[in-house]
Amino acid sequence: MKAYDFQPGEQVVIYADGSSRGNGTPQARGGWGFVILDKSETWKRFENWGAEHGATNNQMELRAAIEAI
Repeated sequence: MKAYDFQPGEQVVIYADGSSRGNGTPQARGGWGFVILDKSETWKRFENWGAEHGATNNQMELRAAIEAI
């Protein structure tokens, strides 16, 4: 995973989301993702995503936030 290159005091916005199809069942498929934005010309600084089998919606929501920070 690529390291962030932020300066002290720099403000960023993080959007994170997670979901699960078949939530609560052994066949569930979960996914998570996030994007980190700053106020540069492009606004986009970094993004990442992933997936897990057997995960719940809440697990994926939390995973997205944890991976972002």
